[in-house]
Amino acid sequence: MKRYDENFKIEALKLSDEIGVKKACEQLNVNYGTLAGWRKQRVNKTKEGKNTDADIHKENSRLKKEIAELKNANEIQDQFGTFVAELVNEFSIAQIVRLRTSHFKVTCFRN
Repeated sequence: MKRYDENFKIEALKLSDEIGVKKACEQLNVNYGTLAGWRKQRVNKTKEGKNTDADIHKENSRLKKEIAELKNANEIQDQFGTFVAELVNEFSIAQIVRLRTSHFKVTCFRN
């Protein structure tokens, strides 16, 4: 069985696209079934690499949802940052620490 390198296969496929499989086989002295098999493999590889429209729409919807969630998280962080800034402006750090330790359970690891 004769083995063909990748470059030869690629050029044979290009030629068969231009002039047809039968004529390309005659010019290149390649068995019709061999060239037809290469063409079929190329089609299968192309299909594997392509996403369907449904896949693209599904991914698009997922990404839109993720963007909305991230925007919401950013908004919450911005609001919290504003709250903390206003709190610091209104009270001294010492007052905030005293408030936290006297009204909230402090949890930490102690040895």
